Amino acid sequence: MADSALNLKILTRSAVAAAIPTLYSWCDGRSQSGTESIERTLLRARRIRAIPQAYIPGVGHVDLLIGDRLVIECDSAKFHEGYGSERDYDRDLRLVSLGYLVVRLKYRHVVYEQDTVEPIILELVRSQQHLWSRGSGRSRGRAIAI
Repeated sequence: MADSALNLKILTRSAVAAAIPTLYSWCDGRSQSGTESIERTLLRARRIRAIPQAYIPGVGHVDLLIGDRLVIECDSAKFHEGYGSERDYDRDLRLVSLGYLVVRLKYRHVVYEQDTVEPIILELVRSQQHLWSRGSGRSRGRAIAI
């Protein structure tokens, strides 16, 4: 909720720091949805840094970027009709053509199925596929739909 309040400019960073000083460092107003905030904090708990709303030239902003090339897109019913959005397909194809790895998560994956999602993301990071130097380079990529 603090991420949303920051994003919507309902609260300032200093107000959030005063209200929840022990959690303040976990808040990030760049997150644009609850599922993004949840996934980002779950990754942070595993010491994986995910940048919210990272800008990728030729694509635009992505929900979360891990390392150089692992994109996590968090879909919710409010903005997506499942994984059928034409815009989502086009963006994923563009990302893959640029060499990015794409993991698209639904609300249920983030909230109820972390036991399935977490090992996949952890393996991509452990094997350093989230980095250009270890990945397939900018000429190729692959999409991972869960």
